[in-house]
Amino acid sequence: MSPGQILGYARVSSADQHADRQLDAITNFSTREYSRLDMLYVDKASGKSMQRPQFMEMDRFARAGDTVVIHSPDRLARSLKDLIAQLDDWRERSIEVRFITQPAFDQQDATGNLTLQILGAVSEFERALILERQREGIAAAKARGKYKETRKLTPEQAAEIRAKHINGVKRGRLAQDYSVSGSTIYNVVRGRGIYGTSEYGAARGTEVV
Repeated sequence: MSPGQILGYARVSSADQHADRQLDAITNFSTREYSRLDMLYVDKASGKSMQRPQFMEMDRFARAGDTVVIHSPDRLARSLKDLIAQLDDWRERSIEVRFITQPAFDQQDATGNLTLQILGAVSEFERALILERQREGIAAAKARGKYKETRKLTPEQAAEIRAKHINGVKRGRLAQDYSVSGSTIYNVVRGRGIYGTSEYGAARGTEVV
């Protein structure tokens, strides 16, 4: 039995969809496994963004020793990057997650951790391919004189991110909080590209492993 709170989370994509099937599954699973369900959070929002009201409220409430029960991984995140970042964050905070339909994603034992590592490797490979295509596209655009680097963050936001990262906040978490890609956060903390200019006052060598 979990010593902490049992938190259920469900999500449907639009207001006209019903979460009843997820809620029944979460309630039955929690009752069977833990004899209780302490709190239940439901979002009616797209999974493209992790910035969902009920999810963020649950994430702020969760503490070490708590368990989050979710119907399936796609209810938590729609992208592998976001899924891995969130699971990694919860693991660091000693928050357990249970997926009813996909127990292989649970991090209760070595199998779940191995699954996460494999997914992480696949995600890194996918990101490398995407970045390579982006670099090729940028190079071609520059050759045609049609490329202009965009600024996704203000100098003030960049300074906040570097400060938080130095204090131990992981890049995946920062990417979620500021609604940007992990590569953007990487460029900020490493002072690369536009984030290494004097306008952004980027200090190099601030990477936290």
